[in-house]
This record gives sequence, structure tokens and C-alpha cells, in this order.
Amino acid sequence: MLHDLIYCPEDFIANMEHIRLKKGACVIEASTAPEHVYAVLSGMASTTYVNGEGQSVIASFFIPGDYIGEINLICRQKFLFSSYALSDMELLKIPADAFVVRLKADFRLVESVIQSQNNRINFLESYSLVNQTYSLYERMLIFLNCYLANPYMSQICTKDFITYFINTDIRSLNRVLKTMREEGLIAVKNSRVEILDYAKLQEQLQKRHIDYQVAHFYENLVDDFRI
Repeated sequence: MLHDLIYCPEDFIANMEHIRLKKGACVIEASTAPEHVYAVLSGMASTTYVNGEGQSVIASFFIPGDYIGEINLICRQKFLFSSYALSDMELLKIPADAFVVRLKADFRLVESVIQSQNNRINFLESYSLVNQTYSLYERMLIFLNCYLANPYMSQICTKDFITYFINTDIRSLNRVLKTMREEGLIAVKNSRVEILDYAKLQEQLQKRHIDYQVAHFYENLVDDFRI
């Protein structure tokens, strides 16, 4: 569920640096130790890794209200994977030492760290549930219902994004998109997917008896992306 902007008291963040990143920019680099914690003010980032089949798999998402790097800092661990901006972003850059000092003295900041981590756990549980349960066509139906209906997400949903989000390859995705185009559900323009018939899309889900799971997926994921 979308939480308000993470708890950052004004006296703490008054002199913190605000940074802006372009889509595709590296937020954190694999194998480096955290020197800063980032608070996401706007935009979206993801952490991905390449599995044994050469596919990019999402390890985590970061949205407005989330911290990036706080768990690695607290656990004194280097980052296993790199994270990149999925859209233009604005971040608050908090020095690691300052963050730890404040964390020890302010339980509300501890609560906000727990909330941020819990949001990511909820995402990964729902993400795994859908990708392990449904066919590729059904995963695409769920994705379209839950994400492209949201104006913010539709801005960044290219075919490349969809391939690793629903855990497939570009050839398989193109076959599914071709079927959906022939059914009059979608159009594809400049590698972006556009819904043509949202009601028919929902009918397809109901015919497959997966509306309950979609509601669960929607509750845990889509609400996180409301801006």
C-alpha cells in the first residue's frame, strides 16, 4: 500500500542533497559498500539480476516513499546487484553515517525503514505468485489490468520492461502480443503497449477464473504505484 513520503524530519533533511537521475541511470552499483541511503521522492527504480537462462529477473522495486540501500547499510553488506532508474527520478541523498546516527535516536525512522522493507517483501511475494502460477498469456492479462491502467506505469512500460517483469523473452512476448492484437485487446506503438478494450480485457480474466488472484495482486502491487 502506498505510504506517505518516508519519515524524514525537517531538521534531519534540511541540508541533505537532492539529486535528479535520468531514466537508465545507475542508482547503486553492485559490489560496492553503501556510502549513502537514498529516499525516493519521485520516479521508480529496480534491482535485477540475470538468471541461469540469461533472463533478467526483478529482485526489488523502489517507488516514492521507499529507501534504497538502508538494509545493506544496517547489515554492513555490499550490494549484490546494481539498481537502475526505470524513469526519471528525484532522490534525497543521505550520508550513511548520518542515517545510522539518526536511526539509533529516532524510532519513527526505524518504523519507516521496516515499512519500506515490508512493501518490497509484499511485492516479491505477489510477483512470485503470479509468475509461478499462470501461463504467459494470463500473466500478460494480469499485467495489463494491474499496470497499464495506471497512467504513471504506462509511461515506462516498454516491451523490454514487460519481458523481465513477467519473466519471459522477447520472442515469446511478441507471440502473446500478436494474439492480443488480433483479439482487439491492445495496440503496440514504438514498443509501447496500449490497451484498446479494457472491458474486454477484464472479461478475459473472468473467463479464466483468476479475478480473485488479480484482486490480491492489485492490492499488493498497483496501490504502490499511485502517485
